[in-house]
Amino acid sequence: MIYKTDEKGLTPVVGILIMTMIVIVLSSFVAILAYDITTKVKSPIFTCFYVKDHSNMITYRTEKIVVIRHIAGDYIKANDIEIIVVTTKYKDILKYNKSKSKWIGSKLVAELTLDTGVKNVIEAGDEITIYERYNVISKPSEINIKIIYKRSLIILDYNILIY
Repeated sequence: MIYKTDEKGLTPVVGILIMTMIVIVLSSFVAILAYDITTKVKSPIFTCFYVKDHSNMITYRTEKIVVIRHIAGDYIKANDIEIIVVTTKYKDILKYNKSKSKWIGSKLVAELTLDTGVKNVIEAGDEITIYERYNVISKPSEINIKIIYKRSLIILDYNILIY
């Protein structure tokens, strides 16, 4: 092989690019350490809910609207969940009341009706049943139910048509 010694290479340009990359990587590493970003980032949860029943069965309390079952995935603290129910006439936001172990709204109540483990925690196999408090849903009615994880993740978004 014959090498020419009089040609200029791209060494200064490549050197500047490499130094720039090193500075960027080091500054981002220092920023992560200085601002403690890793503890503030929450890992997303994996859950799977499904609507088990949405018939108009009369229970010992009042009318049951729907039973929602957590079938797989991570456990969720009950107070980290909001249930939003929207009908054609109203919107009800059910917030968790830890002392009563229920989600309570102005017109609806939801509770863990099949709790397989720890209290105030929703695990795989647990069921949430939503009841009317005052027989407020007129029939026929379209109902939209959202279960929202408080870290702004919709876990379930389901429409029901009650006849």
